[in-house]
This record gives sequence, C-alpha cells and structure tokens, in this order.
Amino acid sequence: MPWWAIGYLIVVLLLTIGAVYDDLGKENASLFVIGNLASYLFVFGFVWSFFVPEVASFLGMLVFPMLVVGIAFEFYSTHVDIEEAEDLSRNQKLAVMLVVNLIVVPGYVFGILVGIRNANV
Repeated sequence: MPWWAIGYLIVVLLLTIGAVYDDLGKENASLFVIGNLASYLFVFGFVWSFFVPEVASFLGMLVFPMLVVGIAFEFYSTHVDIEEAEDLSRNQKLAVMLVVNLIVVPGYVFGILVGIRNANV
C-alpha cells in the first residue's frame, strides 16, 4: 500500500476518533458510535482491498451493501450533526457538510472501484 493511502487512512482514523468522542454525548450515542466505527472499517477495507487483491476477493460482492450502508450513514450522521449546530448559518452548515463528506469520499471511491473489479472477475 502506498504511503499516501496509509496517510489517508490515518487522517480518516483521527476523524473517526473525534467523531466517536463527539457522539458519546448524544441521545442515541450507541447508534452513532457503532455507525462511525463501521464506516471507518468499511473505508479501511475498501482502501486495503484496492491494493491487496486477496482482501478484495475475500470481500467479493459484499462491497456493494457495505457501500450503501456506509454512504447512507455518512450523510445521515452529517445531517444530524449539522442540525444540532445551532450557532452556524445555513451556508456554514452546508460548507461543513461538504468538507466532511469530501474527506470520506475517496474511501468510498476505492470501494466502488473494488466492487467493479470484483464484478468483472
């Protein structure tokens, strides 16, 4: 795995740790903590399987349900976080949502590429 992919996974891991810490004070904390951890594991698995074909073949077609669940959780979680941020304007909320989701998008792009590669094998 190249250095930049490892760096990306470290950044996503740090963001996940921050998100889990932030989610501990929420009403449905367990849902968000489990969701953030699962989302990180999905992104980690997608990036890792892109560079390690044995992992990709292990995941097989399970990649597609993982993509759907992971992306849906990312948008739901971001939406809830934005709604709770009452001190931000509408434009600031949209900017935060865009930046946060753009950080995780590369991981899901790797997942799409792995799924396509697995479907063609």
